[in-house]
Order: sequence, then structure tokens, then C-alpha cells
Amino acid sequence: MTGILLGISAIHPKSKLFMDFDVMTPFATHYNLNLDNLKQNCETAKMFFKDIEHIFSLYEKLNDFSHSMYDLLKFVKISLTIG
Repeated sequence: MTGILLGISAIHPKSKLFMDFDVMTPFATHYNLNLDNLKQNCETAKMFFKDIEHIFSLYEKLNDFSHSMYDLLKFVKISLTIG
């Protein structure tokens, strides 16, 4: 369970774990997300969203890319629901 909860911290833009796929993997596996897509989404998000300050800003930006970053958006939605 700890690995799953740690995954939530990886969506916070100010976290040193921001978009750390290895940290996100237990959470993603638990919720049956596509790991290959999520890994690509994380790599892209690190480049495009590095200046974002808040989780809700990240969520808004991901909505603009909902078709290409579906698994990351789903990860964030689930995390916000839990958190």
C-alpha cells in the first residue's frame, strides 16, 4: 500500500519525484493503467510541464492533451479523487 500512496506524490510539480515513473508504477499497476503509455506520458510531461506550480494546473494542462496523455490524465484524476 505504501508504494501506491507514494505514487500520488509523483504528480506534485514541486516534488523531487515529479513524474518519476518508477515511483508511479505500483499505483498505475493497481489501477490497471497502460504502463508503456504512462511511461511515455511521464517523459513528455517532465519536459512540457516543468514550470507548473500546482497539481490542479497540471490537471488543467493535461486536459488539453487528453487524447495523447490519457493514462497520465487518468492517473492524476484517480490521485486527486483519493487525495
